[in-house]
Amino acid sequence: MPLKKLWNSLCGRSAEKETTAPETAAQSVAVTGEVSPVAAVSAPVVKASATQQAPAAKKPTVKKQAVREPAAATPVAPAPVATAPPRKAAAPLRRVLSMVSHGQHDALLKMLKRRQPTSVLEIGVGDGSRMPAILASLASEEDPQSLAIKAAVIDEFEMGNGEVAMRDYHRQLSGLLVRPVIFPEPVSRGLLSVSNRLGRMDVVLIDAAVVTDHADALSERLVKVLHETSVVLSNESGKWAERSVATSNRRAA
Repeated sequence: MPLKKLWNSLCGRSAEKETTAPETAAQSVAVTGEVSPVAAVSAPVVKASATQQAPAAKKPTVKKQAVREPAAATPVAPAPVATAPPRKAAAPLRRVLSMVSHGQHDALLKMLKRRQPTSVLEIGVGDGSRMPAILASLASEEDPQSLAIKAAVIDEFEMGNGEVAMRDYHRQLSGLLVRPVIFPEPVSRGLLSVSNRLGRMDVVLIDAAVVTDHADALSERLVKVLHETSVVLSNESGKWAERSVATSNRRAA
């Protein structure tokens, strides 16, 4: 007889009980839901063996993102700067009209240059170029005192069938350092206005058309704007010449 059977017979156990014991324990747990002491002891052994046999869980792999190097900065062309269009050179001041350059008033300008008057009155502007030429000749920036010259004109312009309209006459005065005072009224009334506003004048110019059309007004009111040394010039003969005025009338005025 084998030794194992002999040992089992001495202990009072049979081989069938040993083999069926684990199975009955498992069946009792399934039916009753209670764990027998044998099963409780054997359970950790089973779990331990399960944990030993289970493969180790793989660690999640983290993908490393490739670090991109910053791209080299491309040179940016500067935005075009809007430039202002070049300014046109300012037109020079018109000091002398085109008619003056043709020598139309040269003789008169020479006479006035010699006398150097501080006040000039023109009765009848003609084509409007005479007084601008006189003021351009007598007044200059180099001589500040010359800018103090008084100038005045008497003419009815388009209201009296004059050669030039007042608007066009103002255009001819543009660019002058000194501008004349304009009295757009008849000769008789204009002489009184000049006398009251500006006083007596050094030089008085009388256009040929005024001499014939306003002779009475000149004989009565001209002395209002004259002093003892005043000079009266007229172009009745086509050339500017001094016109005589009675001294007694000047003193009486």
